[in-house]
Amino acid sequence: MMQVSHEMFRRRVIILSGKGGVGKSTVAAALASLAAREGKRTLVVELAGQTAMTTLLGGAPGNYEEVERRPNLFTLSVTPEQSMQEYLIRELHSKRLYQLLFKNHYVAPFIAAVPGLEDLVSIGKVMDLERAVDRRGHPRWDLIVVDAPATGQGLNLLRVPRAMMEMTRMGPFYQNTKLIYDLLIDPTRTLLNLVTIPEEMPVNETIEMHRMVRRDIGVPQGYLIINNCR
Repeated sequence: MMQVSHEMFRRRVIILSGKGGVGKSTVAAALASLAAREGKRTLVVELAGQTAMTTLLGGAPGNYEEVERRPNLFTLSVTPEQSMQEYLIRELHSKRLYQLLFKNHYVAPFIAAVPGLEDLVSIGKVMDLERAVDRRGHPRWDLIVVDAPATGQGLNLLRVPRAMMEMTRMGPFYQNTKLIYDLLIDPTRTLLNLVTIPEEMPVNETIEMHRMVRRDIGVPQGYLIINNCR
C-alpha cells in the first residue's frame, strides 16, 4: 500500500468506485488516513449523501460541512440538493432570489427532472474543493479522496459532464461544465481507482466499468484494489 500510495498521492483528486458492498468506503478511509499521516492536508468527500466516514473514522456527523476527524484529515458528505443550492445561489448572487425561483412548487419539479443535473453539481462540488485556496493563496487541500457511488451511479457521475457539454455547446453553463470535465480527464490531477473483492459478480462489474470508462469517458484510471483477500 505504501508504494502504491506514493504514486497515487501525486494527484490532487483520487476517485474510488466499485460495486456496493466491496469495502470502497473502508479503502477510502484507509488511503486518506495514510495521506494524513504523511503530512498531506486531506479531505474525504462522500457523494450521494453517504456518511460512512462517521463510523469508519469516528466523531460527530457533518451536515454539508467539513468535519475534522484526525490531524490533517477532514471529511465532507455531499448531497445533490445542497450542491444544487450552493451552485445556484453563487450563480444568482442572491439566496433570496434562489428561494423565490427554485423553492416554489412550480419550478422545483422541472429542475429535478433535468437528466444528470444532480450528478453534475455533485462532481462540480469536488471541482470547487480542488480549486479552493487559503488566505495565502495556497491550495486548501493537498489531497481530495472521493468516495463515489457504486458502479452504475458512479459511471453516470463520470459520464455526465461531457454529456452536458454536448447538450449546451456554449454559454456560462457550458464553460462551468467544461471546467469539471477538464479536471476529470487531467491525468496530472485526477485518478480513478476501482475497488472489488475476489468474487465473480463484483469482478465482472469491475471489468465492465473499466472498459466503459476507458472507451466512453476518458477519466484516467490508476489502480485496481482487491479488498478482503484471504
